[in-house]
Amino acid sequence: MLTCETEGNPLPVYNWTCDGKNMLENTNSLNITLVKRNTTCTCTATSYLGNITKTFHVHAEPRGCPLTLTPSEIVVKFGDPVSINCSTSATDVEGMGWEAPFGGTGFEPAPVVTWRVEKLEEWTPSPSCYATLVDGSQCTVSPVITVYKTPDFVSVSDMGHGPMVEGREYDLQCDVISVTPVQNLTVKWYRGNETVLTAMFNESTEILVNASSTLRISTQRDYKGLTFRCEAELHLGPKGPKFLPNISSPPYTAVVLYAPEFKKGNESKEVLQGENVTFSCSADSNPPSNISWIYTAAVNSNMTTEGQQKTITITGVTSANAGIYICVAENEAGRNTRFVSLVIKDKVPLLVIGALLAAFAIGLIILLVFIYYRKRKNWHFSFDTVSNATDVPLTPASSNA
Repeated sequence: MLTCETEGNPLPVYNWTCDGKNMLENTNSLNITLVKRNTTCTCTATSYLGNITKTFHVHAEPRGCPLTLTPSEIVVKFGDPVSINCSTSATDVEGMGWEAPFGGTGFEPAPVVTWRVEKLEEWTPSPSCYATLVDGSQCTVSPVITVYKTPDFVSVSDMGHGPMVEGREYDLQCDVISVTPVQNLTVKWYRGNETVLTAMFNESTEILVNASSTLRISTQRDYKGLTFRCEAELHLGPKGPKFLPNISSPPYTAVVLYAPEFKKGNESKEVLQGENVTFSCSADSNPPSNISWIYTAAVNSNMTTEGQQKTITITGVTSANAGIYICVAENEAGRNTRFVSLVIKDKVPLLVIGALLAAFAIGLIILLVFIYYRKRKNWHFSFDTVSNATDVPLTPASSNA
């Protein structure tokens, strides 16, 4: 509604033109119905005293399509059924329908029409709902449909490098076969039960793809027998399933090779001549080591093997057995050596023992003699008197006395 207000006496006569076309209106207002484009209208007010004009620029904005989709966004698993309603509350809709490669409908009266597919087997379905208005114009709306498919299988491989050697770096690869959409895919890596890496994908596609993720590990000895696995998850947003679709790979068990490590270090042993002595050697390694001793063999030495341990036994050691005994442990991952030094100590000679015993005996005799004379020096002698004794006469001795 355009209004041209003027003042004048006598009252003017009005004339309207729109885009150069004369309108029949001769009042101070002009009503335009069903505006479809930008329009320029001019109002001219005229009396015998003169005239005046006023220009109006009418801007026609695109009209919103009066259609509602329920739901407007949907996530569907490949092969599952799907349905979307298209409805309107507008009164100027003549009819409506669905255009689609499959599941389309004919031209039907308002207010509701449904697109329905019993088994969705299209990766990029593109249905659109259209409405024809009474003025002959049409508008369309399209739903956002995400079709997903979980992987056929997920696996972890060592990429052909085989067993790992301690201290070196290796790559494990997680292969996710036949999945979509890859931009919603997340791959999680687990070492045992611990999450060690989460990988996402920047590629955007709605078709089936094979995806892969790589985990680089620096091999440690305690990884031997440890399991690695990966898990593929589809994060489909709030419109997706309540529980994340996920597929986990079978576990990959790490085989770690490491060089021998001795349970004992280098050592030195001292023994007396004639005694017995043993040397044992074993090592922790994978695969098991070949153990050997390097030494000068003798008639009184013997080497035995028990499991992964080798033992040298020397019976009644002599000076000929003295020296360095070398244990060598070797496997495909490396080599290690261990040294044992054997020192022989002579026994004390019998002559020295005899001399020591004789010296001890002499010392003991001297001590006893000293004690004896010391006691004798301190003895006291006494004589008893004869009670009531009388003189005893002395008689001359005979000549031959």
